[in-house]
Amino acid sequence: MKTPAINETLMLYLPMVMAWGLWMLFRPRLKIAGPLTLALLWNFTALYFVNLLAVKLGWWSFHTTELTLAGMPLIPWLGWAILWGLCFPLIPTQNGLVLVLLALLLDLLLMPLLEPSVTLGSWWLIGELLAIVLAFIPGLLNYRWTLNKRNLWGRVFCQAVIFSFLLLLVLPTIVLELAEGRSLIFPDRHWVLAALQLQFLFGFAWLGLLAVVEFANQGDGTPVPFDPPTRLVVSGPYAYFVNPMQTATVGFLICYGWYLESWALAAAGPMVLFYALGVANPSENVDLTLRYQNSWKHYKNRFLPFLPRYRPIKPKTSATMYFAESCDTCNRMRHWFEARNPIGLEFRPAENFPGGLPERAIYVDGDYSYRGVRAIAKALGHIHLFAAILGWILLFPFVALVMQIVVDLEGVKPPDTPKNLKKA
Repeated sequence: MKTPAINETLMLYLPMVMAWGLWMLFRPRLKIAGPLTLALLWNFTALYFVNLLAVKLGWWSFHTTELTLAGMPLIPWLGWAILWGLCFPLIPTQNGLVLVLLALLLDLLLMPLLEPSVTLGSWWLIGELLAIVLAFIPGLLNYRWTLNKRNLWGRVFCQAVIFSFLLLLVLPTIVLELAEGRSLIFPDRHWVLAALQLQFLFGFAWLGLLAVVEFANQGDGTPVPFDPPTRLVVSGPYAYFVNPMQTATVGFLICYGWYLESWALAAAGPMVLFYALGVANPSENVDLTLRYQNSWKHYKNRFLPFLPRYRPIKPKTSATMYFAESCDTCNRMRHWFEARNPIGLEFRPAENFPGGLPERAIYVDGDYSYRGVRAIAKALGHIHLFAAILGWILLFPFVALVMQIVVDLEGVKPPDTPKNLKKA
Protein backbone atom coordinates (compact mmCIF):
# COMPACT_ATOMS: atom_id res chain seq x y z
CA MET A 1 0.00 0.00 0.00
CA LYS A 2 1.29 3.45 -0.94
CA THR A 3 2.10 5.83 1.90
CA PRO A 4 1.66 9.62 1.83
CA ALA A 5 5.44 10.10 2.01
CA ILE A 6 6.03 8.01 -1.13
CA ASN A 7 3.19 9.75 -2.93
CA GLU A 8 4.54 13.17 -2.04
CA THR A 9 7.97 12.25 -3.35
CA LEU A 10 6.44 11.20 -6.66
CA MET A 11 4.20 14.31 -6.81
CA LEU A 12 7.23 16.58 -6.57
CA TYR A 13 10.04 14.75 -8.32
CA LEU A 14 8.13 13.35 -11.29
CA PRO A 15 7.14 16.85 -12.56
CA MET A 16 10.71 18.03 -11.97
CA VAL A 17 12.12 15.11 -13.96
CA MET A 18 9.54 15.68 -16.71
CA ALA A 19 10.47 19.38 -16.96
CA TRP A 20 14.18 18.54 -17.15
CA GLY A 21 13.53 15.83 -19.76
CA LEU A 22 11.45 18.15 -21.96
CA TRP A 23 14.10 20.86 -21.73
CA MET A 24 16.85 18.42 -22.72
CA LEU A 25 14.72 16.90 -25.48
CA PHE A 26 13.63 20.08 -27.23
CA ARG A 27 16.59 22.34 -26.29
CA PRO A 28 14.60 25.60 -26.26
CA ARG A 29 16.20 29.03 -26.40
CA LEU A 30 17.41 30.33 -23.08
CA LYS A 31 15.20 33.43 -23.38
CA ILE A 32 12.13 31.35 -22.52
CA ALA A 33 13.42 30.91 -18.93
CA GLY A 34 11.87 34.19 -17.81
CA PRO A 35 8.40 33.54 -19.30
CA LEU A 36 8.54 30.00 -17.90
CA THR A 37 9.20 31.41 -14.44
CA LEU A 38 6.11 33.61 -14.71
CA ALA A 39 4.01 30.63 -15.85
CA LEU A 40 5.24 28.63 -12.85
CA LEU A 41 4.55 31.48 -10.42
CA TRP A 42 1.07 32.07 -11.85
CA ASN A 43 0.15 28.41 -11.40
CA PHE A 44 1.67 28.45 -7.92
CA THR A 45 -0.49 31.48 -7.07
CA ALA A 46 -3.76 30.38 -8.67
CA LEU A 47 -3.57 26.78 -7.46
CA TYR A 48 -3.31 27.95 -3.87
CA PHE A 49 -6.75 29.55 -4.06
CA VAL A 50 -8.23 26.69 -6.09
CA ASN A 51 -6.99 24.15 -3.52
CA LEU A 52 -8.22 26.32 -0.67
CA LEU A 53 -11.70 26.42 -2.21
CA ALA A 54 -11.62 22.72 -3.10
CA VAL A 55 -10.81 21.68 0.45
CA LYS A 56 -13.49 23.99 1.85
CA LEU A 57 -16.18 22.66 -0.52
CA GLY A 58 -15.12 19.02 -0.25
CA TRP A 59 -13.97 18.57 -3.85
CA TRP A 60 -10.79 16.95 -2.55
CA SER A 61 -8.76 16.83 0.66
CA PHE A 62 -5.08 16.33 1.47
CA HIS A 63 -3.61 13.75 3.84
CA THR A 64 0.07 14.54 3.63
CA THR A 65 3.08 15.15 5.83
CA GLU A 66 3.52 18.32 7.87
CA LEU A 67 5.37 20.36 5.23
CA THR A 68 2.87 23.17 4.60
CA LEU A 69 2.89 26.80 3.52
CA ALA A 70 0.04 29.17 4.41
CA GLY A 71 -2.03 26.18 5.50
CA MET A 72 -1.59 24.31 2.22
CA PRO A 73 0.48 21.10 1.71
CA LEU A 74 3.51 22.40 -0.15
CA ILE A 75 4.68 19.34 -2.09
CA PRO A 76 1.52 18.51 -4.10
CA TRP A 77 0.88 22.21 -4.61
CA LEU A 78 4.41 22.84 -5.93
CA GLY A 79 4.44 19.62 -7.99
CA TRP A 80 1.19 20.60 -9.66
CA ALA A 81 2.53 24.10 -10.40
CA ILE A 82 5.71 22.64 -11.95
CA LEU A 83 3.70 20.24 -14.10
CA TRP A 84 1.42 22.94 -15.46
CA GLY A 85 3.79 25.91 -15.35
CA LEU A 86 6.99 24.31 -16.69
CA CYS A 87 6.23 21.03 -18.42
CA PHE A 88 3.31 21.95 -20.68
CA PRO A 89 4.76 25.25 -22.00
CA LEU A 90 7.86 23.28 -23.07
CA ILE A 91 5.78 21.07 -25.38
CA PRO A 92 6.47 22.48 -28.88
CA THR A 93 2.97 23.17 -30.17
CA GLN A 94 1.15 26.44 -30.76
CA ASN A 95 -2.24 24.77 -30.44
CA GLY A 96 -3.34 25.82 -26.97
CA LEU A 97 -6.49 23.70 -27.10
CA VAL A 98 -4.37 20.57 -27.50
CA LEU A 99 -2.38 21.46 -24.40
CA VAL A 100 -5.55 22.21 -22.39
CA LEU A 101 -7.09 18.86 -23.35
CA LEU A 102 -3.82 17.05 -22.64
CA ALA A 103 -3.53 18.68 -19.20
CA LEU A 104 -7.13 17.79 -18.40
CA LEU A 105 -6.70 14.19 -19.58
CA LEU A 106 -3.48 13.75 -17.60
CA ASP A 107 -5.15 15.05 -14.45
CA LEU A 108 -8.16 12.77 -14.93
CA LEU A 109 -5.75 9.83 -15.07
CA LEU A 110 -3.41 10.88 -12.25
CA MET A 111 -5.69 12.41 -9.63
CA PRO A 112 -7.36 9.11 -8.65
CA LEU A 113 -3.90 7.53 -8.32
CA LEU A 114 -2.84 9.99 -5.61
CA GLU A 115 -4.59 8.07 -2.82
CA PRO A 116 -3.99 8.19 0.11
CA SER A 117 -2.30 11.59 -0.14
CA VAL A 118 -5.28 13.12 -1.93
CA THR A 119 -8.86 11.99 -1.38
CA LEU A 120 -11.29 12.97 -4.11
CA GLY A 121 -14.84 14.03 -3.35
CA SER A 122 -17.91 13.39 -5.47
CA TRP A 123 -17.67 16.74 -7.27
CA TRP A 124 -13.91 16.88 -7.76
CA LEU A 125 -14.28 17.41 -11.52
CA ILE A 126 -15.70 20.88 -10.82
CA GLY A 127 -12.51 21.77 -8.98
CA GLU A 128 -10.47 20.29 -11.80
CA LEU A 129 -12.21 22.44 -14.42
CA LEU A 130 -11.84 25.50 -12.19
CA ALA A 131 -8.11 24.83 -11.87
CA ILE A 132 -7.80 24.58 -15.66
CA VAL A 133 -9.64 27.88 -16.14
CA LEU A 134 -7.94 29.88 -13.37
CA ALA A 135 -4.45 28.35 -13.31
CA PHE A 136 -3.45 26.41 -16.42
CA ILE A 137 -4.94 28.58 -19.18
CA PRO A 138 -3.85 32.01 -17.79
CA GLY A 139 -0.42 30.60 -16.98
CA LEU A 140 0.02 29.35 -20.54
CA LEU A 141 -1.27 32.64 -21.97
CA ASN A 142 1.04 34.66 -19.73
CA TYR A 143 4.00 32.55 -20.89
CA ARG A 144 3.18 33.17 -24.56
CA TRP A 145 2.35 36.85 -24.08
CA THR A 146 5.67 37.46 -22.32
CA LEU A 147 7.68 35.41 -24.80
CA ASN A 148 6.17 37.17 -27.81
CA LYS A 149 5.73 40.62 -26.20
CA ARG A 150 1.95 40.65 -26.75
CA ASN A 151 -1.01 41.80 -24.63
CA LEU A 152 0.88 44.22 -22.41
CA TRP A 153 -1.95 44.74 -19.92
CA GLY A 154 -2.50 41.00 -19.62
CA ARG A 155 1.16 40.61 -18.68
CA VAL A 156 0.96 43.51 -16.22
CA PHE A 157 -2.13 42.03 -14.56
CA CYS A 158 -0.56 38.59 -14.15
CA GLN A 159 2.65 40.03 -12.70
CA ALA A 160 0.70 42.25 -10.29
CA VAL A 161 -1.31 39.27 -9.02
CA ILE A 162 1.81 37.12 -8.60
CA PHE A 163 3.80 39.80 -6.78
CA SER A 164 0.85 40.65 -4.52
CA PHE A 165 0.45 36.99 -3.57
CA LEU A 166 4.13 36.60 -2.77
CA LEU A 167 4.30 39.85 -0.80
CA LEU A 168 1.00 39.54 1.08
CA LEU A 169 0.95 35.82 1.85
CA VAL A 170 4.02 33.76 0.99
CA LEU A 171 6.81 35.98 2.35
CA PRO A 172 4.98 36.90 5.61
CA THR A 173 4.06 33.25 6.21
CA ILE A 174 7.65 32.10 5.79
CA VAL A 175 9.04 34.89 7.99
CA LEU A 176 6.47 34.43 10.76
CA GLU A 177 6.75 30.64 10.87
CA LEU A 178 10.56 30.53 10.75
CA ALA A 179 11.40 33.57 12.90
CA GLU A 180 8.51 33.65 15.36
CA GLY A 181 6.93 30.21 15.17
CA ARG A 182 3.42 31.50 14.52
CA SER A 183 0.93 31.59 11.69
CA LEU A 184 -0.20 34.54 9.63
CA ILE A 185 -3.00 35.89 11.83
CA PHE A 186 -4.21 39.48 11.97
CA PRO A 187 -4.09 40.56 15.62
CA ASP A 188 -6.90 42.55 17.25
CA ARG A 189 -6.25 46.23 17.82
CA HIS A 190 -8.14 49.49 18.25
CA TRP A 191 -9.92 50.49 15.04
CA VAL A 192 -8.18 53.89 14.95
CA LEU A 193 -4.75 52.25 14.96
CA ALA A 194 -5.88 49.66 12.40
CA ALA A 195 -7.20 52.42 10.11
CA LEU A 196 -3.90 54.32 10.39
CA GLN A 197 -1.86 51.22 9.60
CA LEU A 198 -4.06 50.31 6.64
CA GLN A 199 -3.70 53.80 5.22
CA PHE A 200 0.08 53.45 5.21
CA LEU A 201 -0.21 49.96 3.69
CA PHE A 202 -2.53 51.07 0.91
CA GLY A 203 -0.44 54.17 0.32
CA PHE A 204 2.74 52.23 -0.39
CA ALA A 205 0.84 49.60 -2.37
CA TRP A 206 -0.78 52.31 -4.49
CA LEU A 207 2.60 53.96 -5.15
CA GLY A 208 3.93 50.64 -6.45
CA LEU A 209 0.87 50.06 -8.61
CA LEU A 210 1.06 53.56 -10.10
CA ALA A 211 4.70 52.91 -10.97
CA VAL A 212 3.75 49.67 -12.74
CA VAL A 213 1.01 51.45 -14.71
CA GLU A 214 3.44 54.22 -15.68
CA PHE A 215 5.88 51.57 -16.94
CA ALA A 216 3.16 50.16 -19.16
CA ASN A 217 1.70 53.49 -20.35
CA GLN A 218 4.94 55.32 -21.08
CA GLY A 219 7.45 52.51 -21.54
CA ASP A 220 5.40 49.67 -23.09
CA GLY A 221 6.97 47.25 -20.63
CA THR A 222 6.73 45.65 -17.21
CA PRO A 223 8.86 45.63 -14.03
CA VAL A 224 10.43 42.19 -14.55
CA PRO A 225 13.99 42.33 -15.96
CA PHE A 226 13.27 40.07 -18.96
CA ASP A 227 10.22 42.11 -20.02
CA PRO A 228 11.45 45.70 -19.51
CA PRO A 229 10.15 49.00 -20.95
CA THR A 230 11.35 49.97 -24.40
CA ARG A 231 11.78 53.60 -23.33
CA LEU A 232 13.21 55.26 -20.23
CA VAL A 233 10.25 56.22 -18.04
CA VAL A 234 10.70 59.55 -16.20
CA SER A 235 7.06 60.58 -15.62
CA GLY A 236 4.50 59.91 -12.89
CA PRO A 237 6.13 58.47 -9.75
CA TYR A 238 9.41 58.22 -11.69
CA ALA A 239 9.59 62.01 -11.75
CA TYR A 240 10.04 61.89 -7.95
CA PHE A 241 11.64 58.48 -7.22
CA VAL A 242 14.43 56.79 -9.13
CA ASN A 243 12.77 53.44 -8.37
CA PRO A 244 9.31 53.91 -6.79
CA MET A 245 8.62 50.16 -6.81
CA GLN A 246 11.60 49.50 -4.54
CA THR A 247 10.57 52.35 -2.25
CA ALA A 248 7.01 51.04 -2.15
CA THR A 249 8.17 47.50 -1.35
CA VAL A 250 10.41 48.60 1.51
CA GLY A 251 7.73 50.85 3.00
CA PHE A 252 5.03 48.21 2.56
CA LEU A 253 7.03 45.51 4.34
CA ILE A 254 7.80 47.79 7.28
CA CYS A 255 4.14 48.79 7.61
CA TYR A 256 2.95 45.21 7.11
CA GLY A 257 5.22 44.07 9.91
CA TRP A 258 3.81 46.87 12.08
CA TYR A 259 0.27 45.77 11.21
CA LEU A 260 0.98 42.10 11.98
CA GLU A 261 2.97 43.03 15.10
CA SER A 262 6.02 41.25 13.70
CA TRP A 263 9.43 42.87 14.02
CA ALA A 264 10.88 40.07 11.90
CA LEU A 265 8.66 40.99 8.96
CA ALA A 266 9.25 44.71 9.48
CA ALA A 267 12.99 43.99 9.35
CA ALA A 268 12.48 42.50 5.88
CA GLY A 269 12.02 46.06 4.60
CA PRO A 270 15.56 47.22 5.51
CA MET A 271 16.88 43.89 4.20
CA VAL A 272 15.29 44.65 0.81
CA LEU A 273 16.87 48.10 1.01
CA PHE A 274 20.36 46.69 1.66
CA TYR A 275 19.93 44.07 -1.07
CA ALA A 276 18.84 46.71 -3.56
CA LEU A 277 21.71 49.06 -2.73
CA GLY A 278 24.36 46.35 -2.68
CA VAL A 279 23.24 43.87 -5.34
CA ALA A 280 20.20 44.80 -7.43
CA ASN A 281 20.90 48.45 -8.17
CA PRO A 282 24.53 48.05 -9.35
CA SER A 283 23.43 45.30 -11.76
CA GLU A 284 20.43 47.34 -12.87
CA ASN A 285 22.65 50.39 -13.38
CA VAL A 286 24.87 48.47 -15.82
CA ASP A 287 21.87 47.21 -17.76
CA LEU A 288 20.14 50.60 -17.94
CA THR A 289 23.39 52.33 -18.93
CA LEU A 290 23.75 49.92 -21.84
CA ARG A 291 20.14 50.45 -22.92
CA TYR A 292 19.72 54.20 -22.38
CA GLN A 293 23.34 55.43 -22.09
CA ASN A 294 23.61 59.14 -21.16
CA SER A 295 19.86 59.53 -20.69
CA TRP A 296 19.93 57.08 -17.78
CA LYS A 297 23.05 58.60 -16.24
CA HIS A 298 21.57 62.10 -16.39
CA TYR A 299 18.30 60.85 -14.87
CA LYS A 300 19.89 58.74 -12.11
CA ASN A 301 22.28 61.46 -10.97
CA ARG A 302 19.37 63.72 -10.05
CA PHE A 303 18.10 61.36 -7.32
CA LEU A 304 19.10 59.89 -4.00
CA PRO A 305 18.31 56.15 -3.67
CA PHE A 306 14.84 55.49 -2.20
CA LEU A 307 14.33 59.17 -1.29
CA PRO A 308 11.94 61.42 -3.26
CA ARG A 309 12.64 64.80 -4.85
CA TYR A 310 10.53 67.78 -3.84
CA ARG A 311 10.15 69.03 -7.43
CA PRO A 312 9.81 66.65 -10.37
CA ILE A 313 12.50 66.30 -12.98
CA LYS A 314 11.89 67.92 -16.35
CA PRO A 315 11.07 65.41 -19.12
CA LYS A 316 12.39 65.72 -22.67
CA THR A 317 8.89 66.30 -24.02
CA SER A 318 6.23 68.17 -22.11
CA ALA A 319 2.73 66.92 -21.43
CA THR A 320 -0.22 69.13 -22.38
CA MET A 321 -3.12 70.22 -20.20
CA TYR A 322 -6.22 71.43 -22.02
CA PHE A 323 -8.72 73.65 -20.16
CA ALA A 324 -12.00 74.83 -21.68
CA GLU A 325 -11.95 78.63 -22.05
CA SER A 326 -15.75 78.67 -21.93
CA CYS A 327 -15.64 77.32 -18.36
CA ASP A 328 -14.96 79.92 -15.65
CA THR A 329 -13.92 77.26 -13.13
CA CYS A 330 -11.52 75.77 -15.67
CA ASN A 331 -9.95 79.17 -16.34
CA ARG A 332 -9.42 79.77 -12.62
CA MET A 333 -7.88 76.33 -12.30
CA ARG A 334 -5.57 76.99 -15.24
CA HIS A 335 -4.36 80.23 -13.60
CA TRP A 336 -3.84 78.34 -10.33
CA PHE A 337 -1.63 75.80 -12.08
CA GLU A 338 0.32 78.41 -14.04
CA ALA A 339 1.03 80.38 -10.86
CA ARG A 340 2.83 77.35 -9.40
CA ASN A 341 5.24 76.96 -12.35
CA PRO A 342 4.57 73.31 -13.17
CA ILE A 343 7.50 71.46 -14.69
CA GLY A 344 7.09 69.81 -18.08
CA LEU A 345 3.46 70.88 -18.56
CA GLU A 346 2.03 73.12 -21.28
CA PHE A 347 -1.46 74.67 -21.33
CA ARG A 348 -3.82 75.03 -24.28
CA PRO A 349 -7.53 75.78 -24.80
CA ALA A 350 -9.63 72.61 -24.85
CA GLU A 351 -11.57 74.12 -27.77
CA ASN A 352 -8.43 73.63 -29.89
CA PHE A 353 -8.11 69.96 -28.96
CA PRO A 354 -7.71 67.74 -32.07
CA GLY A 355 -11.12 66.37 -32.97
CA GLY A 356 -13.13 68.87 -30.94
CA LEU A 357 -13.85 69.55 -27.28
CA PRO A 358 -13.77 66.18 -25.50
CA GLU A 359 -13.88 67.44 -21.90
CA ARG A 360 -13.60 70.60 -19.83
CA ALA A 361 -10.14 69.39 -18.75
CA ILE A 362 -7.96 66.85 -20.50
CA TYR A 363 -4.34 65.85 -19.92
CA VAL A 364 -2.32 64.39 -22.79
CA ASP A 365 1.08 62.72 -22.48
CA GLY A 366 2.23 60.96 -25.62
CA ASP A 367 -0.49 58.65 -26.89
CA TYR A 368 -2.43 58.61 -23.61
CA SER A 369 -5.09 60.97 -22.34
CA TYR A 370 -6.81 61.47 -18.98
CA ARG A 371 -10.10 63.30 -18.67
CA GLY A 372 -11.80 65.34 -15.98
CA VAL A 373 -10.70 64.73 -12.40
CA ARG A 374 -8.07 62.23 -13.52
CA ALA A 375 -6.58 64.90 -15.81
CA ILE A 376 -6.31 67.29 -12.87
CA ALA A 377 -4.72 64.51 -10.83
CA LYS A 378 -2.06 63.91 -13.49
CA ALA A 379 -1.36 67.65 -13.81
CA LEU A 380 -0.79 67.93 -10.05
CA GLY A 381 2.19 65.64 -10.51
CA HIS A 382 4.02 68.45 -12.32
CA ILE A 383 4.05 70.85 -9.34
CA HIS A 384 5.77 69.27 -6.34
CA LEU A 385 5.76 66.10 -4.23
CA PHE A 386 2.82 67.01 -1.98
CA ALA A 387 0.66 68.02 -4.94
CA ALA A 388 1.69 64.79 -6.68
CA ILE A 389 0.61 62.74 -3.63
CA LEU A 390 -2.78 64.48 -3.74
CA GLY A 391 -2.97 63.62 -7.43
CA TRP A 392 -2.13 59.98 -6.76
CA ILE A 393 -4.94 59.85 -4.19
CA LEU A 394 -7.35 61.32 -6.75
CA LEU A 395 -6.27 58.67 -9.26
CA PHE A 396 -7.52 55.91 -6.96
CA PRO A 397 -10.53 54.45 -8.86
CA PHE A 398 -13.20 54.98 -6.19
CA VAL A 399 -11.98 58.47 -5.29
CA ALA A 400 -11.76 59.50 -8.95
CA LEU A 401 -15.27 58.18 -9.64
CA VAL A 402 -16.87 59.99 -6.70
CA MET A 403 -15.09 63.26 -7.44
CA GLN A 404 -16.00 63.04 -11.13
CA ILE A 405 -19.68 62.55 -10.25
CA VAL A 406 -19.56 65.61 -8.02
CA VAL A 407 -17.93 67.67 -10.78
CA ASP A 408 -20.34 66.44 -13.47
CA LEU A 409 -23.33 67.46 -11.37
CA GLU A 410 -22.27 71.06 -11.91
CA GLY A 411 -22.60 70.95 -15.70
CA VAL A 412 -23.47 68.94 -18.79
CA LYS A 413 -21.39 65.85 -19.23
CA PRO A 414 -19.07 66.33 -22.24
CA PRO A 415 -18.83 63.89 -25.16
CA ASP A 416 -16.39 60.97 -25.30
CA THR A 417 -12.71 61.29 -26.04
CA PRO A 418 -11.82 61.17 -29.78
CA LYS A 419 -10.55 57.84 -31.02
CA ASN A 420 -7.14 59.19 -32.04
CA LEU A 421 -5.93 58.97 -28.42
CA LYS A 422 -5.63 56.02 -26.10
CA LYS A 423 -7.63 56.60 -22.95
CA ALA A 424 -5.55 55.72 -19.89
